Amino acid sequence: WYEAEEWCLNNGMTMPTMEEMCPNWEFGDGDCSELSGSGNDWVWSATIYSEGSGDAFYVSLSSGYVGYDYRRGNNGSAFCH
Repeated sequence: WYEAEEWCLNNGMTMPTMEEMCPNWEFGDGDCSELSGSGNDWVWSATIYSEGSGDAFYVSLSSGYVGYDYRRGNNGSAFCH
């Protein structure tokens, strides 16, 4: 997550929030139909799961699945705008 955020900033962009990525999303695990079928990776959002948790939300581009994971991990890709 931190690397993805840094990559976006270094390229003059920002990581979007879940609401920007998936306007119909409601807080928690779920679905992002707007991005479903748009790739094979999963991408980070700027939305933190809960203050102090160390987790942030991500979206699987193949299925649209929304989950959350530890921000210190090296998984996921940058999704910038």
